[in-house]
Amino acid sequence: EGVTVYPEETHLLLKLGMRRGDRWGFHVYAHPNDLVTQDFEPDGGRARVVNDAFDYGAAFQARARWGEAEARYGLDYFGRRAVDARETREPAGGPPELLATLSSGEQDDLGAFGAVSRDFEHVRLEAGARIAWQRQANGGTPAETDSAVTGFAGAVVPLGGGWELVANAGTGLRFPSLSERFFTGTTGRGGVIGNPDLEPERSVSGDFGARWFRNNLFLGAYLFRNEIDDYIERVRVSDDIRTFVNLTSGTIQGLEVEGTWIPASGWKLRFGGHLMDGESVAGDALADIPPARLLLGVEKALGAWTLQADWQHRFDKDDPGSGENAIQAADLVSASATLELDSGLAFTLSGTNLLDESYFASADDRAPIAPGRSVGLSMGWRGL
Repeated sequence: EGVTVYPEETHLLLKLGMRRGDRWGFHVYAHPNDLVTQDFEPDGGRARVVNDAFDYGAAFQARARWGEAEARYGLDYFGRRAVDARETREPAGGPPELLATLSSGEQDDLGAFGAVSRDFEHVRLEAGARIAWQRQANGGTPAETDSAVTGFAGAVVPLGGGWELVANAGTGLRFPSLSERFFTGTTGRGGVIGNPDLEPERSVSGDFGARWFRNNLFLGAYLFRNEIDDYIERVRVSDDIRTFVNLTSGTIQGLEVEGTWIPASGWKLRFGGHLMDGESVAGDALADIPPARLLLGVEKALGAWTLQADWQHRFDKDDPGSGENAIQAADLVSASATLELDSGLAFTLSGTNLLDESYFASADDRAPIAPGRSVGLSMGWRGL
């Protein structure tokens, strides 16, 4: 087996925002980033890939009331510029090769959305729509543009005794990413060949569930089903090469549960979990379907302090899709302590994978072992 390391990774994050209660709010952000990947093959060959990008965006959202109805609407934008991927390959016993499959890549995503909800005597109804547009270009090639309109409708029916039924139906889409279309080269998961002919992934989804509220207790359970057309899946070309294709269609379905219990002032206990399955029209397992999970968490407020701990059991996955391996179960523990000062400054000490589990975060057959135990300290400020 080869070895992949990431000797350099840099992220600079800046986000500024304003909000006026729940009436309106907006934010802008910038995110220059770079990543170096080095791949060492068993035969002595190696590859070094340098990825650079400048990401940025903005979003605005607002609420308004029209008589008995409440409306939400907004705009959002995401952009990428100077997206470069430069690779130096040094085959065993051969001369170096230079590749630049992403060169001054660009992407623009623009969306506008709106939703209206209203309470009637025995039901609450909500409906909305989103218009999305995307443009991608790479290395002077003609730009690829996509656009779509999606919508949804939902209903909440109170039954009394703290019970209510919820139902939703909608359409969705996912545009191909810049890398899926244009990047060809070496990654930590082996070689990849981009597919510029990818079509957007579209879906029709529905869910139905029940919720129960009782004083300081909340429980919910939901069944969902997604019918997907042109599903974008990573498929094997050879042992070490993958590419992306649009499957004709596939189905993802499953169950999700959630709950919250407040046993005493300042305490909050929560749980959640999901179980899902995905397969193509041919009956083959879809890739990228996450394994079943169960989450238990506790939160305690102590004056200016907020303490939090979570335990997650990720079950094994024994039905891998194309380009995947079966993966074992794992128990993941995380915790954090946050101190929020009157000035608006907040300091957070956090730890992840505190049991130092050795596990694979993805079923991808080239995925590296997930990071071990880690501890971090962060600081934030919120204007008062």
